[in-house]
This record gives sequence, structure tokens and C-alpha cells, in this order.
Amino acid sequence: QRVIALGSCAENVSSSVPLTLYSETKISARRCLASLFQSSPIEFVWGKLFFPYGLGESLDKLIPKILSTASSESFVCRHSHLVRDFIHIDDVVTAIMAIVESKRPVEGVYDIGSGVGRSLGEICRIVNSCCQPSCRIILANEPYCGGLPERLVGNIQPLTSLGWVPKVSLVDGINDYKKQF
Repeated sequence: QRVIALGSCAENVSSSVPLTLYSETKISARRCLASLFQSSPIEFVWGKLFFPYGLGESLDKLIPKILSTASSESFVCRHSHLVRDFIHIDDVVTAIMAIVESKRPVEGVYDIGSGVGRSLGEICRIVNSCCQPSCRIILANEPYCGGLPERLVGNIQPLTSLGWVPKVSLVDGINDYKKQF
């Protein structure tokens, strides 16, 4: 038997970045659940979800915001230097299924991401290149104090050791996603 719970890459903090209430809550939840299963025969797995995107995503997230920007408008990316790990929702599902279906013991923390870090500026350019007509992208490097490290990329090696690999490329995922708009 196995219990899988999902947290967030917001748990990836360093001593140079103060914890947010959100990060602290996720870390506390993971620790509480891990202690419940510590002396149990039930395996406990915590998945740290990175930056999922895809159909059904909130329209105030980065990719849908760009996709919904009209060609006559400009889109401003204020923190284009930040590096993030975007993963298509279909890959999130297959990653979780790899954990669920693993025949060997699986415990601990698994990063659920693509393992590829891209700057938000690069993400903006890629999304915009998939749009016809495209909007005007303005990249800025404003100071960031959002409570997360400037670079957040998952270590997917533990997941790949289960035989899982992300299959949906960013461009393919965006092209599928833009059908919603």
C-alpha cells in the first residue's frame, strides 16, 4: 500500500530566501504526514509539483495570459530572468501513475517537473511564437521578492529511475493548449 500526497516546489527554499506562509504550510504538511506513516507498512510518497500548465488552468497564469493577449496588445513579463520548470498536465498525470504503479518500494520526496529550467522570458517567447498573430512581448528584469528562489527546477532523476520520462514538449503542449483560446 502506498499514500501519495502532493506539495509544491515552493518548498524548495534556501537560507537566502525567507519562507513564505505557503512554503511553511506545505513543509509542515509533508512532515506531519511523513511522521504518521513512519512506523507503518504503508509507503508515504510526497510529490513536489513544479509549474504545471495545460487545459483547465487558471486564466491568470503566465501561459494562458499570453495566449489570451490580443495581437494588437503588449504583454509585459516583469521578471523575465526567473528560471522555472514548466510541466504539461499530461506529464504530471503519468509521473504520478509511475509512482502509483511502481513494483518496487517507493518512499520519500519526488520532484514532479520536466527537469528543464527556462527563463520566464524564454517561456514568453516560445508561447508567443506558437500564436498567430502574435502579440508584442516586453521583457523586464524588475527586482523579484516573491518568496521563491530565482531558479526553481526539479530533480527528476528519482522519477526517471522508475522508468518515467516527460513526453510532452513545451511547444507541443502550448500548441494543444491554445486550442482553448
